[in-house]
Amino acid sequence: MKQIRKRLTYANVMSSIAVFLVVGGATAFAALGKNTVGTKQLKKNAVNTAKLKKNAVSTNKIRNNAINGGKVVDGSLTGADLKLDSIGTVPSAKNAETANVAQFAGQLTGRKIFFRVPPGTAETEVLNVGGLVLRASCSAGGALSVEAESTIPQAFLQADSTDDTGTETGNTSADPGDVEAFVVTPVEFEQGFVWYAAPNGSVVSVQWQADEDQPAAVNNCVFAGTAQQG
Repeated sequence: MKQIRKRLTYANVMSSIAVFLVVGGATAFAALGKNTVGTKQLKKNAVNTAKLKKNAVSTNKIRNNAINGGKVVDGSLTGADLKLDSIGTVPSAKNAETANVAQFAGQLTGRKIFFRVPPGTAETEVLNVGGLVLRASCSAGGALSVEAESTIPQAFLQADSTDDTGTETGNTSADPGDVEAFVVTPVEFEQGFVWYAAPNGSVVSVQWQADEDQPAAVNNCVFAGTAQQG
C-alpha cells in the first residue's frame, strides 16, 4: 500500500483522468455513429441566422401556405411577380371603373331629332348643341334638304350620307357661315352621320335617317336621329 501511495502523485492522477476522458469520449462518439444528431439533440433556438448556409433554404423546404402577407416587404411585389390572368377585378378598381362609367355617362348629352313636315316648309333649326347647328327644309315638291353649320371658328365638320347614289363627305374645317349640305332628296331612304369637333373641346356626333313619309299622297319630308355631345 505504501508503494501505491508513493506513486499516486498529482501528476499521475491527472494524467490517468485525461486518458480516461479521451478514450471514453471517443468511445461515446463512436457509439453515437455518423449522422445521429437529430432534433432532440438540438437545444431550442440553438440554430440562428448565422448558422444557415447562404441559399440553403429552397422552395421545397418551405411548407405550403407558410408565407403570408406579413412576411413580404411592402411594395416589393411587382407585376412581373404576379400571374395576371389569375387575378380578378380588384374591389377598389371595380368601384373606380364604375365611377368612370358613371362620370362618362354624366358628361354625355343625348338629343333626339324629329323633323316631319309637309311640302313647302321653310328652313327650320332642328339641332343646336355644342356649336353645331342643323337646319332642315322641305320644298314645295317634297324635296328634303338638311345642312350643317358651325358657330365656333376653326371647328372640324364632316357629314356623310349614303343612298343609292353613294356617299358625300363634308368639310375638314368649318367657320361660322360655312354651310355643308348633306341631304338633298326625295329618295325612298337615306342615312348617315355628322361628326363635329370644336377647338373648345366640344364633340358632337349625330346619327340620322331621312325618308319620304307614306302614303305617297301625303309625301311629307322626314328627318330623324339622335345626337350625342361629349
